[in-house]
Amino acid sequence: MKILDAKFVGAFMDPAKCPSDHPGIVIAGRSNVGKSSLVNRVLNRAIARTSKTPGRTRQLIYFAVERAKGKPFYLVDLPGYGYATGPKEERERFARAARALLADERRVRGVLQLVDASVPWQESDLDMLDWLLGAPVPFALVYTKADRTKRGPLAAKTQELKTLLPWRDDATILTTSVKENEGIVGVRKWVEAALAQNQRDAAGGSSNSA
Repeated sequence: MKILDAKFVGAFMDPAKCPSDHPGIVIAGRSNVGKSSLVNRVLNRAIARTSKTPGRTRQLIYFAVERAKGKPFYLVDLPGYGYATGPKEERERFARAARALLADERRVRGVLQLVDASVPWQESDLDMLDWLLGAPVPFALVYTKADRTKRGPLAAKTQELKTLLPWRDDATILTTSVKENEGIVGVRKWVEAALAQNQRDAAGGSSNSA
């Protein structure tokens, strides 16, 4: 997938007000998992703000992306979860907004669920993956910061996941490192495939309704 252009569209709190004229690919994960850094690497430009302070992103951040082949799409950076900062009411509002967006099939065509490869499984990550396994939206588990761990421990982490959740053999797992530019092409290919499937489904629906 060759990116021609990417622009910041806006930050939203109400999912009903989020743009819906293009399909959306959501990036989700715990605070400080590296979502903004991955966005910048995938889009090949410094467009998302990165911060050493966990929990900085507190709205649904939309980027409009144009590619060489295929229609435009939105890349959506969700508020990071799992970091208890800020007023409780505010954090709960962020969580409700994120859940509402993920449940909206009109706006979301795929989810990149980011998990830090170098830390043990967290309950919040497992809860999110469990929800995605039962949801209709396609998703990929994306390990980040792979440069901080070795392949053996990471393979063991994946095997542990299969004992903790009813993991599907067809579920996509991608390993990335922004620092070493590892796995970025794989992420782009997954996004392109998810968007292509969306176009095929839309075409099929149009022909069936004719």
